[in-house]
Amino acid sequence: MELGSGTEQYGCVHYRRKCKIRAPCCGEVFDCRHCHNEAKDSLDVNVSDRHEVPRHEIKLVICSVCNKEQDVQQDCSNCGTCLGKYFCAKCNFFDDDNWWYREFLSL
Repeated sequence: MELGSGTEQYGCVHYRRKCKIRAPCCGEVFDCRHCHNEAKDSLDVNVSDRHEVPRHEIKLVICSVCNKEQDVQQDCSNCGTCLGKYFCAKCNFFDDDNWWYREFLSL
């Protein structure tokens, strides 16, 4: 998904990054766990079908540049793109925005 005008940026309204996730709970592809939860755990979904993604169980990501589906890792195994400048394999977290660093500096 392209966010900016002029320069190409990837991600969604929640995170800037160059990967999507395959949700282990339903097998569907989403930009992030928040996008999944907004779609699958909303009032628009039948109560019996509502669920949230178990983020620590995410095993597959899809590169937004070349569309290669692969195990969770920081760099794409196909094209070498950095999927997220900030990456945590334990949390399955990818982000190119340095908001966490700016917050630290403002303390």
